[in-house]
Amino acid sequence: MIEENDKGASDAPTRRTGLLPLYSLAAVLAAITGFLSVILFDRLAAGEAAQKPVIASAEVASPQAGDSGLGKLVQVKSRKAVADFAFTDSSGAKIKLSEFRGKVVLLNLWATWCAPCKIEMPGLNRLQAELGGNDFTVLPISLDLGGPDKPKRYLEANKLDNLGLYQSPSTKLVQQFGAPGLPFTMLIDREGRELARLAGAAEWDSPDAIAIIREAITAGQ
Repeated sequence: MIEENDKGASDAPTRRTGLLPLYSLAAVLAAITGFLSVILFDRLAAGEAAQKPVIASAEVASPQAGDSGLGKLVQVKSRKAVADFAFTDSSGAKIKLSEFRGKVVLLNLWATWCAPCKIEMPGLNRLQAELGGNDFTVLPISLDLGGPDKPKRYLEANKLDNLGLYQSPSTKLVQQFGAPGLPFTMLIDREGRELARLAGAAEWDSPDAIAIIREAITAGQ
């Protein structure tokens, strides 16, 4: 019995040593697989980003039937000036938010790939037709990447001719304003201070919305 145990003990190291190359090979294969997985994931992510920019948490849902969406409007208690950021107009010229001082502004961030944005655009167009002028303007800023052609074609194809073509050179405005996604809208007073904000689509030409905007216009006169 002792001899058998001794023999078994002497054979064990030999068996373990023989397995070491197999362990090393498995480790190498695992490392290669992990490396290839990272490359594949990066390429897939890059492809997805090229098709549709990832902005914040994604699109914000549209209001349900019979709901104007104004229930999500958050009024700001302490009015603070909105950062004077730059963007471009339909001619490609660089302009700044401060150029709209003296008007109440409904700033709207949108994109052609954002479905809820498309739902609320006709209402914004009608709102601009009704209230737009020396005291108020809708300021829709497209966050589409790759130039103004795509948002321009969308506005023209859908006959949104009351809305101006404005575009941001990047999507940083979403993070800057702390928006959870698109669409995102801010109501700004004549002094460039934020009055209220709304994440998601809304019926901006509804009686409730028009009453809120008229109040902001009157308050600044």
